[in-house]
Amino acid sequence: SVADAPRSGRSSVLSDDKLLDISDKMALSPNKSLRRLALESEVSYRTAHTAVKKKLKLFPYKITVVHELKPTDPGKRLEYCEWFNNFIQQNGIDVLDEKFFTD
Repeated sequence: SVADAPRSGRSSVLSDDKLLDISDKMALSPNKSLRRLALESEVSYRTAHTAVKKKLKLFPYKITVVHELKPTDPGKRLEYCEWFNNFIQQNGIDVLDEKFFTD
């Protein structure tokens, strides 16, 4: 038969109530580490990881400082790219190996 047979094995620790608890804890403290969340929720680190990333679809991000692009930057970038392209055409790509990968 093609009917789905009952599954044997352990049931998931991640019940709807536990998932709601983890979701509430993350809403109250979004900077909380997964290890701290697991400890407070009384689940394993891996279960907390699964709950946050796969079930709740939350992903960590870090704010990084980037330099502001000035109006003159695109021209300078284009100039560098043209110089580098000419350098490769004149000297060959192998010269980069010598410059960056020396003994």
